[in-house]
Amino acid sequence: MKLLLENWREYVNEGTHPMESADWENVGDALRDPKKVNEIHQLLVDMFPKQKELLNYHYNGGHDSYPELKRFIHGIDKYILEGPALVGPTDYKVADEMAKERERKYQQYIKDKDAGKDALYFRDNPADPREVDFSKFPPITIDENGEVTDGNHRAFLAQKANADLKAYKIIAQPNSHKNVARILQLVGRTR
Repeated sequence: MKLLLENWREYVNEGTHPMESADWENVGDALRDPKKVNEIHQLLVDMFPKQKELLNYHYNGGHDSYPELKRFIHGIDKYILEGPALVGPTDYKVADEMAKERERKYQQYIKDKDAGKDALYFRDNPADPREVDFSKFPPITIDENGEVTDGNHRAFLAQKANADLKAYKIIAQPNSHKNVARILQLVGRTR
């Protein structure tokens, strides 16, 4: 757990758009405000119409909106969103601690299945993780460093099976879309 916390702190403070504690609080406050988050959502959909499915998923009807995309939204002037497109298993990285936990669960599933016990790898789905159709999986999301920000379970299985997977990519690139200034205002970013 200590290593996971250290890795998280390192991730929070690196990359194209470093953020301080106050920045996380400001974007979090904006995304919990029903009026602000609705406006942010509409501005993002206007900016990225091809990624509307992803944005709608993370918007979540205005409840706990965009938990994995806070840095992207706070730094919207430095990022664009692409995809979904097929990516290979070497095109992204699952965090080490996440991969270890997924491997433990995967091996436990196989052990239970082989012993004739009830086995469940997926939370609410009895599917065998060794026999999934990756083309039917929802896309994962990859940040500018190639790290999986959403969809670690799917990404782990695809890497294990050496299979391609659909992904949205957050790309570090200046964004001069007309909606950028308003989003930055809504999340309280002044620098």
